[in-house]
Amino acid sequence: MALRPEVKEALAAVAARLLAECLTKDQAAATLTAALQGIGEVGWELRTDGPIGGPLDQQEQIKQHVAQGCFIYSGTGWSADGQRRYFIAGQ
Repeated sequence: MALRPEVKEALAAVAARLLAECLTKDQAAATLTAALQGIGEVGWELRTDGPIGGPLDQQEQIKQHVAQGCFIYSGTGWSADGQRRYFIAGQ
């Protein structure tokens, strides 16, 4: 299923913030959770073991950011039972 436009917009804002600021895992999780709750997204799971990734033109910046101990938003997917998952990643 496709993401609702407001979810896409919120995720883009979270991804930009997490790349601009150096947040811990807990801070990144709280940022993503607040954004999703703020737009009424329900029935999802937050995973903190996601792959480290993002737009191809930002790969080097993302690697350096994570190497500094920062967490990033790294994508969305589905569980085996169809629950939406949102991923943050870092070291």
